[in-house]
This record gives sequence, C-alpha cells and structure tokens, in this order.
Amino acid sequence: NVYIISNVGDWILNTNGTSLTAYGETDIVLSSFRCDGTHRWSKVFGGPRYDRGLSITTDKAGGVYAAVGINTSIGGSFTGHIDADATIPSNTKSVYLIKYDTSGNYKWHKSPQADTVTAYAYNNTIPISLTTDDQNIVQMLCYLPPGIFGNSYVVSDHDYLHILKYDPSGNFSGGIKTEIKGRGAATSASLQMQA
Repeated sequence: NVYIISNVGDWILNTNGTSLTAYGETDIVLSSFRCDGTHRWSKVFGGPRYDRGLSITTDKAGGVYAAVGINTSIGGSFTGHIDADATIPSNTKSVYLIKYDTSGNYKWHKSPQADTVTAYAYNNTIPISLTTDDQNIVQMLCYLPPGIFGNSYVVSDHDYLHILKYDPSGNFSGGIKTEIKGRGAATSASLQMQA
C-alpha cells in the first residue's frame, strides 16, 4: 500500500473522486492507495486554519502514523477534528501523533504537550518527521520549546531538535535531545532509523 499525507487548502475536498469533509481554510489529508493507484481510504484532520501535516510512517505490525499540527486557535473557541473519529476541544494542544491501521481504522491520538499548554508552547512545538524501529517504537523528531513533554521529558533550553518515543499502544517512552540546533532548519529535517 501507498500512504500520502498532504496539506490542502480548499473547503471542497475530494480524493480520487471521493468527497471528503473539510474543517477549515487549510486541512491535512492522509490517503491510502494500492500500488496500482486505486484509492483505498482517506482521513481529514484539521481545525479552522493553519493546520499542517508533516510526516507519516508505518510499522511492521500494521500501524500507520501521522504527525500533524492542528490549530484550534488558542484563545478562541474552535474545535479540531481527527476525521470523524475524534474531536479536539479549543484552547488545547496543537501537535498530535495519530495512529490508524492499514485498513483506515482509527486506533488513537496522543499529544506530547502538557494539558495546560502555554501560548508560546502551543505555537512553538513543531512535529517534523516520523520513523519506526524494529520494535515498532515510533520516533517523532520535533522542535520543542522549554517545558515538559509526554508528562516526563523535560526540555530546558531553546532551539534544539528532540526525538520523542511512543510504543505501538500510544504510551510515551521517553525523549532524546539531539545536537541539531536551529528552529529555521527544523521544517526541512528528516528522521530515519536503521537496524
């Protein structure tokens, strides 16, 4: 199967002739196709505006993961959506790791951000890239501001990229600070694991 994540900017969405529900000015579409190009399924993620889909990966156990930024506009009253599978209340987190299976069945979504996310952390937590290892641990490369992530990983300085780890059930299993510095370069970084 082939998986594609893309940012879209239209209120009227469709993938391969299949109509999709739009949630705002810009949304994220995760689609699956067979190798011959036949559309299998699509999911739309988004809030009212400025959502971003940044990375997808799969694991050996049939998991499909997406790292996304969903803007529910801190200080506003807008709801975010993980397709028809889950809603995100306003004034909450902005970064999510979402899991589906290869058939497009929703499994879970998690955010590394604290429950009481500040406006600064809301706007400066950026998911960049995803990969999985041989134990199906998801590794999410992120730009993180100072704060606590995943309820236990402490970031005390600015401008470094970090790797956050989640097991296949969505449990946070730690983080690693990289020596890569520079927020401006963060949007073009990529992460790949090799056994």
